[in-house]
Amino acid sequence: TFTRKARLFIFCDKAAYFQRSISNARFCAFPNGSVVISPWALEEDRDGKISLDIYLTHELSHALLLQQTDLYHAYKYPHWLREGIATYSANQMGTSFYPSKEETYRLIRQGNFMPPEDFQTSMEDKVKIDVEYKSPFFYSEFACMVDRLVETQGKEKFLVYMKRLLKDSDNERVFRVVFGKEFEEFVAEFKEAVSKGMPA
Repeated sequence: TFTRKARLFIFCDKAAYFQRSISNARFCAFPNGSVVISPWALEEDRDGKISLDIYLTHELSHALLLQQTDLYHAYKYPHWLREGIATYSANQMGTSFYPSKEETYRLIRQGNFMPPEDFQTSMEDKVKIDVEYKSPFFYSEFACMVDRLVETQGKEKFLVYMKRLLKDSDNERVFRVVFGKEFEEFVAEFKEAVSKGMPA
């Protein structure tokens, strides 16, 4: 649950947004749990390009996690998991620029895959990805991995994993303790299952 009300800052003026926000993204959740909403996000919602409700749900997922931990553990929280949880929770796959679960699987079978440990690191640009929208594909891929963990391990065990990482930043150790296998093993099994035609 939220420890306090999330603060939403909605900007209608681009100049004011650039002056007051350190991000130029459509939406951004900050370590204090606040969420900023850009003027072009409002425009894209009005034009039907995105759903403000879905994107807000995504960002509020980030805000909820950030409220449960300190700055150090927030920074160390696995980036792939944070985005996977937010995309999964918002039912964002198959909306706007985000490929559906079926389309994500198809793209992975074509050889597109972002190793979770390389996401948002210097290694990211070295990974060959041939998709129309890279970031939405990455987020959908990670949401599929979250979905796979929930399906195979159960929601309760997944929540234990998610919550333990708020206090312990060693993803490999936490994953091994909670799920009884190595994280790398899970990633390899997921890729193999998708490549063999695992139904979406």
